[in-house]
Amino acid sequence: MKVVEIMFDTKKVKSAQNSELSLTEIFNEFARKSVEDFPELENKFIIYSLPTNTFHGSFAEDDDRARTGTIVLRNCAVRYNKKHPSVAAISGRFDDYFLMAYLSMSHIAENLFHNAKHELGHLVVPFGIEDRHNENFSECAAYAFSFIYQSHQFGDMKKCLEENIWDRSIDLIVKGETDHFSMFVLSELDRLTQSNDLSKLTPVQVVNLAYRLSLQYAPEEEHLLQLSEIFSPVWKEYGTSGEKLSEPILKKCAEIIFEDHGNISNAVYIVGKTFLDPFLNNRQELLTVYVSPKSAANNELKGNFWDNIREKIKERDLQIKETPEQMREQEAIDMQVLGYFDKNPNDKIDPENYESKENQAYLNQQREVFMNKGVQIHPAKVCIVP
Repeated sequence: MKVVEIMFDTKKVKSAQNSELSLTEIFNEFARKSVEDFPELENKFIIYSLPTNTFHGSFAEDDDRARTGTIVLRNCAVRYNKKHPSVAAISGRFDDYFLMAYLSMSHIAENLFHNAKHELGHLVVPFGIEDRHNENFSECAAYAFSFIYQSHQFGDMKKCLEENIWDRSIDLIVKGETDHFSMFVLSELDRLTQSNDLSKLTPVQVVNLAYRLSLQYAPEEEHLLQLSEIFSPVWKEYGTSGEKLSEPILKKCAEIIFEDHGNISNAVYIVGKTFLDPFLNNRQELLTVYVSPKSAANNELKGNFWDNIREKIKERDLQIKETPEQMREQEAIDMQVLGYFDKNPNDKIDPENYESKENQAYLNQQREVFMNKGVQIHPAKVCIVP
């Protein structure tokens, strides 16, 4: 069974005791809604709660494959929980069954909807679990799916998106973690939500958008390794400093982002700037997500060094400001990511066909047609889907 996992920080975990619904009701309602939105899960969706040793979902209990699937799922959950105590949930496929397991009681009720929808993304987004591109691609697809899908229920997800974008920069810069590095994809999703109402997408359109966003913006494995290596002086010092975000660590990051890193210099700058921004601008709403309010209040960066860094960031941002031609190109990319150029925009994407040379040539041709039009079409002024 191929599995994927989602990590959680025990510092951020909240108690589940105040939930108005029982865990069984929460699990069963989630399973019901998932099957309603994604019919391919019907009679094939098995959810297991390790803390309560209970199964939930819609599956054929009298099917030998289902019985075997429950055994495989329980064994995987037990094994992962022993080896990786920081793993909150896993999901995978067994035969034609869709499997999901929760491993920690402490945060199930509070975070079920977010974590479960992330894991659901692995199961329903095209190549959300296979290693067609790299492991990070499947994580990006699942993260994008969970935020778009949750916007249907919770509305504006901007604050949560910003928190996760910052959190992903922290993981890469101070921990060297690349598998869950979804910062670029989530940043583009955040930008798209500013001018497009994604809450009205159908379930199929949600999985398609998550897939196309990841295809466009998820980093290649080579670039992920390069980014991790470039920031290695930061995460190596972080590991030997008691894992505290001290000022020397922040200074090291600030120095790195203005060095020449060849063709990924801009990526290094964007990641580092994202990480430093809450500290440079005293953004307490983000800082307190990661550190205590008292520590956050003491993290204001003052002095000539930091004033100089702020000025350099202003100058660098002015240098990379988009030209009208680049803005037009970005608009075309947005239209493609949103599905405007797809042959069958309302059908679930088959990656084999979508990524084929023939279809990519077709999409490029449609983009050329769009680019050659004299009148700009702004996504904010048109319907979200064709």
